[in-house]
Amino acid sequence: GTRSETGEPGPRYWQQWATYRLGARLDPDAKRLEGRGTIVYHNRSPDTLRVVFLQLIQNVHAPGAPRLEHAEVTGGMEIRRVAAAGVELSAAADSGPRYAVDDTRMAIVLPRPLPPRDSLALDLAWAFTVPQQGASARMGWNADNLFFVAYWYPQMAVYDDVVGWQIDPFLNNSEFYAGFGTYEVTVEAPAGWLVRATGELQNAEEVLAPDVLARFRAAARSDTVVRVLDAARAATATRTPADGWLVWRFRADTVRDVAFSLTRASNWDVTRTPVGDRDGDGRTDYARIESLWRPSAPRWAHVARYAQHAIDFHSRFTGLPYPWPHMTAVEGGGIISGGMEFPMMTLMGDYNERGDSALYYVTAHELAHMWVPMQVSNDERRRAWMDEGTTSFNENQARKEFFPGRNHDLEDQESYLRVARAERERSEERRVGKECEVPCR
Repeated sequence: GTRSETGEPGPRYWQQWATYRLGARLDPDAKRLEGRGTIVYHNRSPDTLRVVFLQLIQNVHAPGAPRLEHAEVTGGMEIRRVAAAGVELSAAADSGPRYAVDDTRMAIVLPRPLPPRDSLALDLAWAFTVPQQGASARMGWNADNLFFVAYWYPQMAVYDDVVGWQIDPFLNNSEFYAGFGTYEVTVEAPAGWLVRATGELQNAEEVLAPDVLARFRAAARSDTVVRVLDAARAATATRTPADGWLVWRFRADTVRDVAFSLTRASNWDVTRTPVGDRDGDGRTDYARIESLWRPSAPRWAHVARYAQHAIDFHSRFTGLPYPWPHMTAVEGGGIISGGMEFPMMTLMGDYNERGDSALYYVTAHELAHMWVPMQVSNDERRRAWMDEGTTSFNENQARKEFFPGRNHDLEDQESYLRVARAERERSEERRVGKECEVPCR
């Protein structure tokens, strides 16, 4: 009774839920992140769970980790503390409550079973060295002025009504499957670094310089792109506390992941875009558009405008208004060549060599991922073609409106026919998720 023949949820459909309270302290000089957090895991399934599983994606960078392509070895994630329901756990125990790490997976044997309609609190602490091009260039750092941090915390694995626990390892070339939850995130960073993240900033007055905050708030109400901060003055974006560190607080509801960026030499462009009637009150709602880019990527001067159109178009075309307060694009030259999506955030290459139209294409593509898989979630680890195929189709429709007069579906149609005639659909299915990211065109 959980599923139906139409694809709609059945009468007994359920999804698990988690509430995350996470903290990260990032030392840019040491390229080191120290994390801590509490996860409250809500068992909405009809099953009693005696073991729960978490994903440790950062362990793809651990020595000896299995992977299908090269990855920088940084040591992976150092687990410093695991407690379940207030009971401290050890990886050295042979029986009873304990935890075990197997490459990118962690299993926790619980002190007591978790029955249906009950919840479990997990307390964790960890640390890792940030790789320069992490998780197949989906995160990392460049020069001395940019970090884009993802896959940075132990995340609950998905337990669903189809396969139960989805604990396929991350092998560096696949993608992701994650459950929904609420996140409260604090990021500790040195003054002078501008922090943007999944979710809405809760303490802007405490971290942003007053003049920057005033321009930011005005730009968020503007239908044209406003330069909130020039790269030459980027180091003046924040307040300057006595100890040199600031705590940035973000909150996100109903998302399946969180990522954040630190920049200190980037232009910061802000505008807004219509997304339709999100709350059913008969009035148009808006989402904030942000673009952070360094002068070394001059084509990015247009990205805020590209994102403005893409979010507006996808909201109209799908009939699902963009649900979150902002969409932020971060230029990641030196980390990534194509693009990668996260809830409310995307990391994309500088596109210096590929032209303005290619930069619009990747922007429309990554932002289309805010619908699939970020709202309509699917198992990308096993079936990447589902979200990549849908997203490529939606991207092409956005391209038709932005660059009219050309059949933007034709290239994908011809590509499919070549594969189908060669009877290679199954092998291509396994590759499509990765190939669409670096780059799509």
